[in-house]
Amino acid sequence: MVERAWRHNNSDGRDEGAGYDGRVSSSFPDNPVGIKGRVVEEGMKASGITFGSLKNQPMRAVECLGDPMMAAAAGLASGLNVKTILAGGTQMVSVLCIIKALGLERDISIATTCYVANDGTANFREMTEILGYQAFAATRVLEVQSCKVFACTRRGK
Repeated sequence: MVERAWRHNNSDGRDEGAGYDGRVSSSFPDNPVGIKGRVVEEGMKASGITFGSLKNQPMRAVECLGDPMMAAAAGLASGLNVKTILAGGTQMVSVLCIIKALGLERDISIATTCYVANDGTANFREMTEILGYQAFAATRVLEVQSCKVFACTRRGK
């Protein structure tokens, strides 16, 4: 997944449009960060945007390089008046970036698998801490634990 819209990964793994140093995960055993970086660089060039230039314009980021699902998920979360847990991986961290950039203060947390949270080519935990959201990860036996205290093995190892 080239996690689009708000989290734009260049060849060094930075979130280009938003100006965050976010890196995205992959369902592949070896994350193709080089391919992702080239796709995002081309998209940014075609859209005339630069690193961090859309930090205060999350909907423009979605328009230029995004997945419409991200704007929809942020909109749904903003309309809920109950505790909300976004389930997914680094793409849902992108949704958190949108929510934060829009100034929406809600009781929101995020949950993912231990594989995404421990993916050395991504930085799920770091980004959720930077953004100020609580994060959880499911272990291989489907116990839910805080990202700060769990461990699991990497797929294929």
